[in-house]
Amino acid sequence: MKFKALIAAPIVAWLMIASAATIERPLDWSSSSSTSPGYQAGVDSTVVWNGKPALTLLGTGQTPAAFGDIHQWVGGWGYGGKRVRFSGMLRTSAVDLWAGVYINTGMFSPRAMPSGVGKRGTNAQWQPVSVVIDVPQDVETIRMGLILVGNGQAWLSDLKFEEVGSEVPVTTSKVEIDLAHMLREHEYRLQQAKSQPKSMPANLELRIK
Repeated sequence: MKFKALIAAPIVAWLMIASAATIERPLDWSSSSSTSPGYQAGVDSTVVWNGKPALTLLGTGQTPAAFGDIHQWVGGWGYGGKRVRFSGMLRTSAVDLWAGVYINTGMFSPRAMPSGVGKRGTNAQWQPVSVVIDVPQDVETIRMGLILVGNGQAWLSDLKFEEVGSEVPVTTSKVEIDLAHMLREHEYRLQQAKSQPKSMPANLELRIK
């Protein structure tokens, strides 16, 4: 069994790395990550669900506190006091921590984890996922997307955003990020930055080339 695992691990890694070349950023979508160089995010042209394209996130060599996402914003005006749902079809490969959909209002704040539903491990079959929240009054923005914590690859297709009735329960689960580990990493990077010599702004002469 151990011998099989030794063979399988590099094969999975190769498949994820090979697919990275097919990832392209879709219009009107943004991505972010907690680390640099972070994650690769976009549409995977080699993967579809019922003929529909799929978003993907790919992470390799990440720490347990690392996460990346690809998301879309929508103005909150008109949704205040409403219940909304973001949903899609999810597939994962070698996700060591967590991958899934999330939705939140306002700015993303790891200290107040957004609502999310996801998976870990390898789920070769597409599975429906959805996350539901109540939108506060006078909120400016609603952010929704696909998030990957740690390493592996996730795909999301058949995306939908819609208002739902009060009979649809609000999602109580949260995006699974190790906040304590993340804060320790942040403090370590901050101390490392403080130990560096002071820097000066670059190109105040406004050189073009």
